[in-house]
Amino acid sequence: MSAEAAKITIEKRPMTEEVTLAPSMRVVLTIARNTFRESVRDRVFLNLLVFACVVIGVSFLVSDLSAGQEARVITDFGSAAMLVIGSALAIFVGVQLVRREIERRTAYPTLARPINRSHLLVGKHLGLIALLLVNTVAQTSVIAVVLLAKRDLTGARLLSLSSDAGLIFLELTIIVALAQMFSTFAGTTFSALVTLSLVIIGHFSADLLALSSSASRMRAVYLALYYALPNFSRFQCDQMTAHDLWTALLYALAYQSAILALSVMIFARRDLK
Repeated sequence: MSAEAAKITIEKRPMTEEVTLAPSMRVVLTIARNTFRESVRDRVFLNLLVFACVVIGVSFLVSDLSAGQEARVITDFGSAAMLVIGSALAIFVGVQLVRREIERRTAYPTLARPINRSHLLVGKHLGLIALLLVNTVAQTSVIAVVLLAKRDLTGARLLSLSSDAGLIFLELTIIVALAQMFSTFAGTTFSALVTLSLVIIGHFSADLLALSSSASRMRAVYLALYYALPNFSRFQCDQMTAHDLWTALLYALAYQSAILALSVMIFARRDLK
């Protein structure tokens, strides 16, 4: 990438000012863009095809219901399918991307350049987040098109669908961060199983808080597990307020940042020879 390509031109009325991106940021964005390009075509298309078939099939099965009930079933089932298929994509891609480059030794030429290992992990993570964003938007569009075809797409329902999709996307960013972290030191199968286990546990993490209040001896252990494990119940609420949405966003950013920092520490200590 040339130096001129990494400059952003900001036009002002009296003069034109150029701001140059930091070299580390250019490296991260380049890795993220390449990761996105490598993953987006086949995987998103296949996921979208499976998702579209599932949602359209359900829409035919519930065609005998009333208009309001039918739209509700399609939206709820579509959101659930979006979470399941998106989680599978996040785990599958997350555990393979870094591990595959290490096994195939394709990461060695990249790391042989003046590129920090943290740049590689952060760039890969951003590329995977972009992949999940495109996948989530595409699946949300499928649900909206099905509802529109059945003349059940209202403004309130579209807003609710968009809110659910946004929360699902935030949850997927944490899942892919966990999968990527385990892939830095463990095999593909182990990383996938542990990540899947944490996803299941994360949906019931609120029970750990309830156990901490009832068990005095194990209170500290339950509280530690509650705060250490991912809390996906933050992204599941029937009536989300603006405060809840902002809290979920900040939690997703903070948790995946912590996981990404831990991944960088682990990957930096690993001997790739």
